[in-house]
Amino acid sequence: MNRSISLIFLIISISCSKSDNDNSAYSVSNNPLLDNNSTSSNSSSSDPVALTELPSGTFVFSVSAQNSTNFRVSVTDSNETQFGFDPTLKVNAGDDIVFNVNSPGHPFFLKTTTGVGSDNQITEVTNNGSDNGTISWTVPSGSSGTTYYYVCSIHNSMFGSIIVL
Repeated sequence: MNRSISLIFLIISISCSKSDNDNSAYSVSNNPLLDNNSTSSNSSSSDPVALTELPSGTFVFSVSAQNSTNFRVSVTDSNETQFGFDPTLKVNAGDDIVFNVNSPGHPFFLKTTTGVGSDNQITEVTNNGSDNGTISWTVPSGSSGTTYYYVCSIHNSMFGSIIVL
């Protein structure tokens, strides 16, 4: 009996160990992409983890709203899905950003300022203000250092920042 327990413990210990040189867990690359109340679906802890930046290119975010307080924004890479509630998104000029929105009753706008309403929309955004569908935008070249916002045009507490690095 003691041998069985020892063998089971050894098998569990081996299968749960992680190599010290495996630096891919909970990371897409080295720079933060999403901040604020972020977590990972692969995390074994209830503590939030920082979401990380994907390589430059096209980013697809899923957006939902379960209440009138926050948007839930998530991004999936080949390893995991990471999400946050009203997170700050960090992108690069020239990136293509796609938001797959499923938030009935919460029109999702990309804007140059925070606040309710549909004023101050970012130009050249496809389907801006949709509460169900795809919203896409190419971050303007030369916009490094600029902060944009995603907002619900009805609920003042539902917004987040998009910082161009």
